[in-house]
Amino acid sequence: QELVQDFATATASVQRRTMSGALFDIRGLNSHDANNRFGNLFPSYWDTQLEAGVRQPLLQGAGREFNSIAGPNAQPGFNFSNGVVIAQMNTQMASADFEVAINQFTREIHQAYWSLHRAYRSYEQKRQTRDLAYDTWQTVLAKAKQGLEGGQVEKESQAKQKYHRYQRAVVNSLGGGAGELGLYEAERQLRHLIGLPISDLMLLRPSDPVPVAPMRYDWDSIVATSMSDRVELQRQSVKVRQQQVKLVASKNFLLPQLDLIGRYRVRGFGDDLIGDGPRFASSYDDFFSLDHQEFEFGVEWGVTQGRRQARAAVRNASLQLSREQAVLAEQQRELTVKLSEAISRAQSIYLAMEAGRDELAAAQSRMRATRVLYDVGRIELFMVLDAQESMLEVSERNIADETQYAIALLDVAFESGRLLRDTGVGVLSDKGLSDRGFNGAVLGSEFPGL
Repeated sequence: QELVQDFATATASVQRRTMSGALFDIRGLNSHDANNRFGNLFPSYWDTQLEAGVRQPLLQGAGREFNSIAGPNAQPGFNFSNGVVIAQMNTQMASADFEVAINQFTREIHQAYWSLHRAYRSYEQKRQTRDLAYDTWQTVLAKAKQGLEGGQVEKESQAKQKYHRYQRAVVNSLGGGAGELGLYEAERQLRHLIGLPISDLMLLRPSDPVPVAPMRYDWDSIVATSMSDRVELQRQSVKVRQQQVKLVASKNFLLPQLDLIGRYRVRGFGDDLIGDGPRFASSYDDFFSLDHQEFEFGVEWGVTQGRRQARAAVRNASLQLSREQAVLAEQQRELTVKLSEAISRAQSIYLAMEAGRDELAAAQSRMRATRVLYDVGRIELFMVLDAQESMLEVSERNIADETQYAIALLDVAFESGRLLRDTGVGVLSDKGLSDRGFNGAVLGSEFPGL
């Protein structure tokens, strides 16, 4: 006999996996079959089924811990990208990356701020030196017009040459040149970082003085604070914990499979899908009569021969954990070295700055004395010009020391992980402001901010 058949089926199902690993499912099925087989009660019939089942792992795949790490349908060696715990840790690391970028950006802004501060100080000092050179030139010129001693042509030319040299230095301090960062360029860099227009017919000018007070750090305390507050270490610690939970989940696949299963099914059979009549006239009527019920209960046991994939996944997770732990240890060691260097540099610059202030006072006193002696004709002009040149050099070094000291304190705060908190910058997340950021206080006295 040649089989002739028309068959159609419609299925709807819902599955739900719990945190314990249990899989619940409900499935409804309606099928219609028309064929020419001998012995059929009807030329065509309907079959209706509704079933509910559960599968609860007892060993492999069981437990809230494993399922929150690995997620549904996990396989050994696939890094468990679907677990809630892994997803939360990935979010924490992404937030840490963002905070690292904010730290670096805040550091760059303050460095640009102090560079602009230095450019202003340098410009003012060179302008003052130029004015002194101009006064000296005019004094020599007046002596030359009156025919007095000290007004010779070569001396007048020497004083004039010094004046124009300082005038050129003033111009370079504004626009930049000869490897020098000009005031306008430093101001544009700061505008670029804080998002202001490059030019709006105004000049930004720092309002805070440079820090001049000495700073003393308790080494044990600042190292402990750095280990807990440095965002890079926090990110790596999360990565270590992530590898630890991956190792825990990988070991679960070494267990044999032991599942508790259960299923219940109700069936209905009839000539039509719905309708009235004798038995088997309607599939739904037969279904609701509950004459056809099925039950299933049992235990499934299975062991993969060799479990090579599971063992390789455990080995890989162990190696990854060792790697991340080594990276964390190296980061902690590197942080200690950089923090020590930053503190040592700040202390060295402060000592140099103190000596520079004394040197500047001596240079200013020398310049005043030589000018008085020159006016009464007791010394030559070159001694006055040399004193002016020396005072300018000492002033430039002193300005550089003060700026470097401010940046050195900034570096200490950056290396210790306190930069955002000390500058009053907060990182806003879905849980509010970060504890490492804004604390409701004004800018710290360690170094001024913007």
